[in-house]
Amino acid sequence: MPESKRLELAKWKTSEMMGLFYGFAVAIMLESLAVHYLARVWLSPRTSLIVAVVHFLLGIALLYWLFVQPARRPHIITGNELILRYGTIASAVIPLSNIVSMEATEMMSSERFGASAFGNDKKTGAMFMTTGNCNKYLLQLEQPVKARGIKTYQYASQFVFNLDRPDLLKERLAGSGAADNADHDQAQPVPAPPILHAPAHTIEADGAKGSLLNGSAPSLCLQNLSKRFGPLAALQNINLEIYPGEIFGLLGPNGAGKTTLLKTVTGLLQPSSGVVTVRQEQVAYMPEYLMLYERLSGREFLHFLGTLYGLSPEALARDIESYLARFDLHAAADRPTGSYSQGMKRKISLIGTLLKNSPIVLLDEPTNGLDPAGIIQVKDLMRELADQGRTVLISTHILDMAERLCDRVGILAGGRLLFVGTLDQLRNLTRMDEASLESIFLRLVQEEREWAV
Repeated sequence: MPESKRLELAKWKTSEMMGLFYGFAVAIMLESLAVHYLARVWLSPRTSLIVAVVHFLLGIALLYWLFVQPARRPHIITGNELILRYGTIASAVIPLSNIVSMEATEMMSSERFGASAFGNDKKTGAMFMTTGNCNKYLLQLEQPVKARGIKTYQYASQFVFNLDRPDLLKERLAGSGAADNADHDQAQPVPAPPILHAPAHTIEADGAKGSLLNGSAPSLCLQNLSKRFGPLAALQNINLEIYPGEIFGLLGPNGAGKTTLLKTVTGLLQPSSGVVTVRQEQVAYMPEYLMLYERLSGREFLHFLGTLYGLSPEALARDIESYLARFDLHAAADRPTGSYSQGMKRKISLIGTLLKNSPIVLLDEPTNGLDPAGIIQVKDLMRELADQGRTVLISTHILDMAERLCDRVGILAGGRLLFVGTLDQLRNLTRMDEASLESIFLRLVQEEREWAV
């Protein structure tokens, strides 16, 4: 196991950054002399000299903050996280399990200032946190993470940064199971671990979970679906059928491939192999991270989405008011979404997804950031959608909710679907008749990890 103590990764100290610092320092010194002589027109020589000195010191402090500190402040790696830092200006905390690949790159930001670059590049979408043009590496993430800037937060799934000692990070990534394109030219095939098979067509529903349409055609079908990011197999031969009127829970540890599967179903990612068949044309998808237009109010943002969906103004206004009342958002509906709590933003994201009125609804961690009352509201709504004959596919880490709400579950680990079926079928197959879903889940994931090792 990797050590839990923090390991410093020295950032490359670029001569370009220091060159910019010295160049601007000379310019500020000349400017301070000009301030001194001009100030003497209105002030005494002593006072004008003090003004010039203060001007020079403030300018040097600003230059140090902009150029020197980012070049000298190291990145940090802990037991399970990589912390990228750009001086005190910005930082991003990236779980090691979220890193798909790391490779050397020559990517250049279109908005760089000399050797320095920070922020999302408009052309590539990558987040640059570079202080020079040497020793640059590109991190590819499975899921976007939030990077803290001077005033705002930005999300990115690609990060470009400088690193003197990439071997330290590569070693830790290898220990965490993350991929490294620089060290692997070709993925080696490995035999499949044992998979628990449960019948998917003969489902006995109970009154608490509604009824499934036995014998009906699946609304969503995945056949031998695989997705690779370089040498990393994010999804491996996924076969899955989900039916109308069903709530299907997709479970798995971090980095298992849940978000990749949902994005592949929606078409945001193209599969490396396999087939995705969707019976209905429309699919509504709520990602785990959805950026709101924070200067728009909640009501304005929902009207904006509904207009993009092509909904009629009357039906759109009616649905928005109904959902706002349902999720207790009427009082805040006309405030800018930038003032919302995380849970309120999550509710607005869910409402925006449901406005599309699609027969297939994909929800990635729909209860993240919600309080207990909000979680109950979302659970009740998902059951209503299923009772209307819609297909609901949710990705969640809340196993208790999945146990009580979902008609069937699929357990995903290491990109492989280990089980598909009802909880009763899972207990029978694992011979853990009285165990909770949490206990069975932990056992299956641990066995998969031991097999992988």
